[in-house]
Amino acid sequence: MEAPSEELKRELRAWAERTIGPIAELEDRSRAFGRMSLVWRLETVDGGQFYLKRHEARLLYERELTAVRDWLPLLPEGARQMTVPMVATADELDAVIFEAAPGEIVEEAELTSAELHAAYQMAGAFAAALHALPCEGCGAAPGYEQELVGKIEGWFELYEGVEGLDEELRRFVLNAVVADGVFRDAVLVPTHMDYSPRNWLLHREDGALWLHVIDWERARPELWVQDVARVAEDHWQRDPALREAFFLGYGREPSEIEARQLKLLSLANMVPTIGWARAREDHRFEGWAREVLGRLHGELVRGELGS
Repeated sequence: MEAPSEELKRELRAWAERTIGPIAELEDRSRAFGRMSLVWRLETVDGGQFYLKRHEARLLYERELTAVRDWLPLLPEGARQMTVPMVATADELDAVIFEAAPGEIVEEAELTSAELHAAYQMAGAFAAALHALPCEGCGAAPGYEQELVGKIEGWFELYEGVEGLDEELRRFVLNAVVADGVFRDAVLVPTHMDYSPRNWLLHREDGALWLHVIDWERARPELWVQDVARVAEDHWQRDPALREAFFLGYGREPSEIEARQLKLLSLANMVPTIGWARAREDHRFEGWAREVLGRLHGELVRGELGS
């Protein structure tokens, strides 16, 4: 997908001004590289604060709408207050406008240890509420293992030729995923699918801490452990106490089978992560993914995966 054109940007601004009023200030918060989505922070002449997001693909736009319109209103009140109201949508532009929630992105903020652990505990509580919701496409998924095998095959085909993503690794990952049947009784729930501190906003008010969860474009029915796959192999490796805080909020630890599902999904997910990062010359992200892949590969060889 190509970067948004200047003409498209003019259309987006015109739509925004018809929707929320004249814009006094526009700040581009889009990522510097990697994705073609567009994110603007907007301030209207009367002081209103908003975010406009134009998705890089129609599927991502549709997933965000499904989560925000169909799932989030079903949350219990406490969790619902941790979401951000959507103001408007534009199907013809694949764009949405949200109110601007207060706070700092947790991954970028300078927080005390107590504040960081509180953020993880609140994130765990929110995840538990989300995963308990009903949704279209949720429930028992007897074909999950077969679909996962198909995805893995597709990833290796897509990134054929990338260093290290060879036939030996393909066989290793596929054999690991089907070896003990941990995915045969898979149950799908509503998941965020990009659930990490970069999508949590923390702010302080009257001595209390408040968390908001943003960015629902990857949301879909999946195994609930997918929502901890990123933090488990990144943030929790650096600070295991964050794991304790998260599951204190979540209300329970993963079962033995769920813990193994998590590790096997993390192993498989590193294949497209490496390919995606290599294609965009994101050397830091690729290096992290290769490190995780190597560690999980070693754990499986030693019989430690999921322990």
